[in-house]
Amino acid sequence: MFSIILFINESPCLIYYDHIISMNTTSCIVTNSLFEKINTYFNNVVLLVCLPAFVTGLLAYNNIQQLSHRTVPFIQRELDK
Repeated sequence: MFSIILFINESPCLIYYDHIISMNTTSCIVTNSLFEKINTYFNNVVLLVCLPAFVTGLLAYNNIQQLSHRTVPFIQRELDK
């Protein structure tokens, strides 16, 4: 699933990047300014910063919710001794 999403997200790069070969260097340049803005602000900010922070927060919240369910049997066992 992740590979499919990554392929869909990065497929415009095949269209909007040009491969430039100079005498000593090779580089890629963006041919569409709108794509450059979308790539800069969406891919770099949202996918690399906001999405991982959101997923990490969601997983931490889930773990905290499950922590209370796991500690009750442990406390009960300690009280039964």
